[in-house]
Amino acid sequence: MSMSARIRISPHPRPVEIVFDGFTVAYTKRALRLEEQGCPPRIYVPEEDVNPGMLAKTSKQTFCPHKGTASYYSVLAGGKEATNGTWVYENPIEGAESIQNHLCFDESLGLTVNGDAGAAPAAAPGPS
Repeated sequence: MSMSARIRISPHPRPVEIVFDGFTVAYTKRALRLEEQGCPPRIYVPEEDVNPGMLAKTSKQTFCPHKGTASYYSVLAGGKEATNGTWVYENPIEGAESIQNHLCFDESLGLTVNGDAGAAPAAAPGPS
């Protein structure tokens, strides 16, 4: 478990499936749950557990002082696109290293996170 004054990262206890437009984007038994002061819990999925060809990198980036710079991808499935529907911290800052190369999916764009055990829908990170 990784922990800092603002965030807590722990293994998620159940399998997680990410679904978009009826297509499974990712399935993992290795998800991480990130809890951050003042924010709902987030579920992070290892990049290698995402189905190939379902993500397209975008130019969007945001910065969180507790996790670092997030890079965004659009999710593609069934001819539909969830623009900037997922983000990843490729080089997170100290205290958030365990989410490196794990993706968090934005449920507000029609993505479904199954097996989230109490995690609230993820909103895209923004300035804190």
